Amino acid sequence: MSGPDSTPPPEQPTPVFGAPSVPTPEESQLLKFPEDIRTRWGWKDIVIFVVVTIGLTFAVGLAAVIISVATGHSVQELQNSVREKALFAVIATAIVSLAQLAFFYFFIGREDGQSFWRALGWRSLRSGDRRLRFGPAAYIASGCAFAVVIGFASKLAGEPHGMPIEIFMHDRLNAALFLILGITMAPLVEETIFRGFLYPVAARSFGVAGSVIFTGLLFGLLHGPQLGGAWIQTGLLVLVGIVFTFVRAKSRTVLASYLFHLGYNGWLFIAFLVGTHFLKNLPVPQ
Repeated sequence: MSGPDSTPPPEQPTPVFGAPSVPTPEESQLLKFPEDIRTRWGWKDIVIFVVVTIGLTFAVGLAAVIISVATGHSVQELQNSVREKALFAVIATAIVSLAQLAFFYFFIGREDGQSFWRALGWRSLRSGDRRLRFGPAAYIASGCAFAVVIGFASKLAGEPHGMPIEIFMHDRLNAALFLILGITMAPLVEETIFRGFLYPVAARSFGVAGSVIFTGLLFGLLHGPQLGGAWIQTGLLVLVGIVFTFVRAKSRTVLASYLFHLGYNGWLFIAFLVGTHFLKNLPVPQ
């Protein structure tokens, strides 16, 4: 009589070389959405990113205080000097922005072999089977035209003086650094955060239309402190954010909204350069 252990084990199916793998439930859920909003991160990762950004901002500020004290300057001197405050703000923004990109590079999930930029929505303007409707020059020119419209609306509404953002405009060095940051790092990092990192998650939760409004509202409100409570200008920036995200959603690539954003910022800063005779006649503090 055979013992209980003599029963041969059931045969295991022989793996078929090259057979497609069975998607996990999470992957099956993602397949329901268009390719440009399928990402391997969600709201938990966004919360982590926000906490990390707050921590980075605090750490940079603390480092500035330590350096100031170590070099024989008091904290009061740093707070009371408009020039030093503006310079610190520009440098701190650059440091935090680079750290945010590093966070994306090392911590967000992406498919095997997928590039960092493509994972964050940076695709060719010919992405998918969509034919090229607008080239890079068209997006940049459209951004310039949009900046003209928004600038006209802001002047029509009456631009208040003494806004916090104006501290960058009274010193040639700070103004130059601010302009360089505004046309190099700002469009790149902001589009990666709002339209590459946040938009896909919001689109899966609220739908495309809801996410366009949501990210635009967030974009405008986060820029609000720079305007010191100028609600009409903040509202215009909300509109700007909505249009940026609409461009991203319509084109299905962050590259399009980046080019649009680049044209928008580029026009504003060219107008500032021309208006100040290339930083020779800067506005006087109010």
